[in-house]
Amino acid sequence: LGFAHPDLFGVVSALAPSITEMKEEPPMVTEPFGNDQEFYDKVGPWNNVKERADAIRGHIRIRLLVGDQDKLLPDVRRFDALLTSLSIEHQFAVAPGANHAERQIFESLSFDALAFWKTAFAP
Repeated sequence: LGFAHPDLFGVVSALAPSITEMKEEPPMVTEPFGNDQEFYDKVGPWNNVKERADAIRGHIRIRLLVGDQDKLLPDVRRFDALLTSLSIEHQFAVAPGANHAERQIFESLSFDALAFWKTAFAP
């Protein structure tokens, strides 16, 4: 949602995000998009970032955190690469030994993961 409306959102923080490209996903992932790949491609984060890169760049603080044991890691790495290719500044960290669990990710990182919010909401 933040990538679709960079004029309204100043921060996007994604913890173990399910930012797949929807292909071959179970119904719980595809049903919210009407099982329609074309619709997902239009409204999903991949397309939003590409279409709105200029509006996002320098206006939204972005952070992606994921565990190295999370099955979504390859997708999150590809999304990180997309942001990098578009010169969109962002923070990306992989938590060692962590799966798809918030507590594991925060406890495994070697930096203060909550410090992001201190600067994100600073005046």
